[in-house]
Amino acid sequence: MANDNVSTYVTRLLCGTQGCLSFKQLHKEVNDKFGISCQALIDILRDGSKFIIAQGKEEKIPGFDLSSDSTIITKTSVRLCESYPNCDNCNNLHLCKYFIYGTCPNGNGGDKCASSHESHSAHNLAILRKNQLQDLEEVKLFQLLLQNDSSLLPEICPYYNKGDGEHGSCEFKIDCANLHVCQYFYRGDCKFGSVCKRSHESDPRKILAWRFSAEIASILPGIYKNKYMIDNSERTNKA
Repeated sequence: MANDNVSTYVTRLLCGTQGCLSFKQLHKEVNDKFGISCQALIDILRDGSKFIIAQGKEEKIPGFDLSSDSTIITKTSVRLCESYPNCDNCNNLHLCKYFIYGTCPNGNGGDKCASSHESHSAHNLAILRKNQLQDLEEVKLFQLLLQNDSSLLPEICPYYNKGDGEHGSCEFKIDCANLHVCQYFYRGDCKFGSVCKRSHESDPRKILAWRFSAEIASILPGIYKNKYMIDNSERTNKA
């Protein structure tokens, strides 16, 4: 039970800091509250269903197999139901995705929306409890969903990131449904920085098309970076 309390606290903490923290920062916060050892926290973070550990570049902590600058990212298997509102019952959340984006034309109340704005409805609450997320505030839940549920984000165009010219080798150019941004910048490791020939800015037309709020649009690079590390970890584990 004690470990469950720490795990839940770590999830809430990470979701409140744009989905991730360095191990050093995380251990300080958790140790201040629970007086937990480095080893005990690492054991909790080894739960691959809830957390991803992205190895840092500094020397490993003596006696442990990770460095203090390793990034800890929060993870979940919870997804939005893509069939909703035409779904009676399933194991996915029944929520308006534009409510998550902060741009539902029916407002936050959702009284006139065909899709639910109740993140803790009876159906949703059962799923959240099953995944120990029932006490997560909405804004933190939405952060968690955005960086884990691929259906909530446009893909980064792989063809834009190849070839020359304004649109790389993408034949759809401005009509492409995917984001024309530097995939390495969104992974957090573009070596060209300000002189990169690929855009480091979110395409405003795609942001408008997907109807992200200005607040969500401003944190998209961080969301994509977290998503990349989660996806990369899953690919590595399957290899």
